Amino acid sequence: GLVESKASAAGKSLSATTRVARDLAKSLTGSIEGAAAVTTAAQELGYTDTEPLERMSRLMVEMSAATGSSGPAMAAGLQQMARSFGQLPEPRYIESLSDAVVTMSAKWGGSADQVAGFAANIAPFAEAVGMSETAVIGLSTQFSRMGETGFRSATAINKVMADIERSLRE
Repeated sequence: GLVESKASAAGKSLSATTRVARDLAKSLTGSIEGAAAVTTAAQELGYTDTEPLERMSRLMVEMSAATGSSGPAMAAGLQQMARSFGQLPEPRYIESLSDAVVTMSAKWGGSADQVAGFAANIAPFAEAVGMSETAVIGLSTQFSRMGETGFRSATAINKVMADIERSLRE
């Protein structure tokens, strides 16, 4: 029908999306609406092939369940962070970053989606000064604990890291 032709014209596979959403509804979310929302969010992040779409959709649901935070927001922040570190945002890599975020936010406190978002904001400068992804997540966790995950805090940290990077070049 019309929906299938629009999906095809957009380069999307409606049947894969529908299957992933149904599988999620059965196994994890309990509702087709919740599963469809997560699957759509994964597609919006660029995961359109069946296997990566399914893996990222499941990861988003698991991140939400583990942290009480927004799985799609966490995935978007982690995807941006991965790119800052020169990594392809493959589902396995995003999953390893999410494991670190979930572990650190559970151990030290802070909002997991805010940790992921703050980490994405400071990752470009952090990578330039040689910080690892785990160190960035740890620093972001500490800022989240203090309630300081906004752009002003990220800008201040980035300025400090830019100063460090500049002094290393001199």
